[in-house]
Amino acid sequence: MGFTPTHLFQKENVIIVEAVIVFLFGLLFGSFANVCIYRLPRNESIVFPASHCPACNNLIPWYDNIPVLSFMLLRGKCRSCKQSISWRYPVVELITGILFSALYLKYYFTFYFWLYALVSLALVVITFVDLQEQIIPDELSYGLMVAGTVFSFFNNDLYLQIIFYFPPVLNRLVASYVGLLVGGGILYFIAWISRGGMGGGDIKLAAGLGTFLGWENTLMMLGISFLFGGVVGVVLLLSGKKKRKDPIPFGPFIAAATIVVILFNDQLSSLVMKYFIF
Repeated sequence: MGFTPTHLFQKENVIIVEAVIVFLFGLLFGSFANVCIYRLPRNESIVFPASHCPACNNLIPWYDNIPVLSFMLLRGKCRSCKQSISWRYPVVELITGILFSALYLKYYFTFYFWLYALVSLALVVITFVDLQEQIIPDELSYGLMVAGTVFSFFNNDLYLQIIFYFPPVLNRLVASYVGLLVGGGILYFIAWISRGGMGGGDIKLAAGLGTFLGWENTLMMLGISFLFGGVVGVVLLLSGKKKRKDPIPFGPFIAAATIVVILFNDQLSSLVMKYFIF
């Protein structure tokens, strides 16, 4: 028996409710991302001590630590010392919540939702650390490499046609490492020929993401990241906010391109097949 309009309406309502719940959980993970963004560049523990105001060091009670809401109720100021709280905190929380909801709407509660939620959380942290400090923490890049290798055993999106005779598990593992070599290798080559035009952190990040994406999606991700970087670079130069020799963090472009590939890989693959494969 097929679905009736009533059944379809009920199913859509369930999906909407679950997406909202996922968004709220995403806000909580965004709050954790803020901890990582502040502490990782300072080589501080992301577990201890508990959340505290960086200005007066007073511990933040739970009711002042509710994502987004507490920031609004406190009007962006610490309750104890009245020091302003950066807008980065609610922005990071909202971005993480939106990303988690978008991933749910594409993958629902499948293996890929949890996989890419992990990747997205790391990319949010990497983006804001790179924007603020112009570094990409090695802990996150190496962590992505390890996680991508482990999860490759279960990632059916990883497959190499040229070694189809390999057992599927081994095929996926090799495909993961080929993605690592493509991502890291291309940026390493660019850094070599440009004599420093690409940072080591970008190379390690692209390599780590390659273990999740495989070589084809990694190429797509790099192409989109160069496009994003080129457009933003031109805008910054024309607006006078950057000069030709001023460094521009490339990690955020890699992160944004990865999210685009994760969410729209099917559509992007169709476009590539239609316009670039002859």
